[in-house]
Amino acid sequence: QIAFLRCRACWMTQQFATIPWKDPNNLQQLIQFILQKLNDPALPVQIEASKALRYLIQLDGAEQHLLPVLPQLLTEYFRIMNAIGNDEVVAALQIVIEKFGDHIEPHAIALVAQLTQAFKSYVVVGNDDDDEDAAMAAGH
Repeated sequence: QIAFLRCRACWMTQQFATIPWKDPNNLQQLIQFILQKLNDPALPVQIEASKALRYLIQLDGAEQHLLPVLPQLLTEYFRIMNAIGNDEVVAALQIVIEKFGDHIEPHAIALVAQLTQAFKSYVVVGNDDDDEDAAMAAGH
C-alpha cells in the first residue's frame, strides 16, 4: 500500500506541475523527492517519477537543481527504459535531452549506446510478437 501512495504522489506531481510556485524551496523539495523515487524499490513508482520529471524539468528554477545530477538522471532513465519499454518514459527522456542538450555532450556516447540497445531490444520483441502472431495464424 505504501508503494501505491508513493506512485500516486508522483502521478499527482504530473497533474499539478504547472501550478505556480510561490516558494522556490517547495519546488526544490519536490524535485528531490521525485529524484529519490527514481530509485524506489517499486517499478511503478520509478516509472511515475520518471514521467513526473518530464513536467518539472520545464519549470523555472528546476534546471539549477537537475543539472548537477544530470549524469545520474540519465543513468536512471536508461535503467528504467531497460526494465520496461514505456513510451512515456522515452518521451520524458526526450524532454530531458531537449532541456539539457548543451550539457549532454559529455554523455553523448553513453546516450547513443543506450538508445541503440533500447532500439535493438524493441526490434527483438517486435519480431517475437510477429513470430507468435504467425504461429497463431498457422494454428487456426
